[in-house]
Amino acid sequence: MLDVNGAVTLRQTSFTVSSNAASINTDTSLASITGTATATVTITAFVPTINGHILTISNNTTGGFSAAFSGTTILNGQAVTFVYTNGSWKTTLGSSVTATDIYNSNGTITGNRTVTLGANNLTFSGSGKPEFQAPVGLGFAKDTRMGIAAIYFIANGDAYGMEKVSAAQTGTTDALRVFTSNFAGVPPHLAFGKYTNATAFTTFARFTNTGLFGVGISPTSTFQVNGSIANAITVISADLTLDQSHKTVIIPLGSAFTVTLPAASSGIMGRIYSIINNSALSKSLTANYINLAGSSVNTINASSCIEVQNDGINWYQIR
Repeated sequence: MLDVNGAVTLRQTSFTVSSNAASINTDTSLASITGTATATVTITAFVPTINGHILTISNNTTGGFSAAFSGTTILNGQAVTFVYTNGSWKTTLGSSVTATDIYNSNGTITGNRTVTLGANNLTFSGSGKPEFQAPVGLGFAKDTRMGIAAIYFIANGDAYGMEKVSAAQTGTTDALRVFTSNFAGVPPHLAFGKYTNATAFTTFARFTNTGLFGVGISPTSTFQVNGSIANAITVISADLTLDQSHKTVIIPLGSAFTVTLPAASSGIMGRIYSIINNSALSKSLTANYINLAGSSVNTINASSCIEVQNDGINWYQIR
């Protein structure tokens, strides 16, 4: 038995990394692994003549990589103590505990974790990209601004991105907002299109930062399309009540079917229907409309058509 009234100092011996490997080939109690590493350093060690030998390994390499010895990862800048027993080196951390450096090794998170940034930024640089695999995806808290964003000068609204907001912010229902900048210089826009590479993008549609929307064109009107427009068309084969799925309705020759206009109300204000009567007789609708002469009528003459629009109170013939 050794009884020491004071400190015990272990003499440190250095071992230099070569090709991301280091051999502790000298009988020592404190090994410092030095040199430059470009990957995880594999460490081997001498075999003691008796059980009970204690060895502390300190990973002092440059490059930021971990070291591996006897099934245990030694993080860069840290030291782990091992004891030789029953013919092998075992860590004093316990056989079930392995330190993992996520920068150099894969690992498994064992519970929820919170990183408190304070006023600091967490930046990912380089040509690689962070990936969030299905089915979990990437989540962000609502009403926290910003969800996923590029922020240049938030005080001036110079930010681009996407965020989840609640009814408390929208005034109606929860929403997913996609937004462009409010930059006062050259007004940015919100583009929808096809990505080819870092410098090539084909724009199919866009919102200007004043709310104009264009398809195939930079719009100068609230809604502008550079191309054809398709609307629903229905040739009726039974009585039909018009709803949000209809636009053009044709009453075929010889038909006795009835077309029902929905009641004019603010809920469908602005809706337009085109009704064509191919029959040789006039047809009556179930609701009146104000014709071009300003009279309230409910008929469509034979072999004619009308287009009506709802102002929230009445249906008006507009052509």
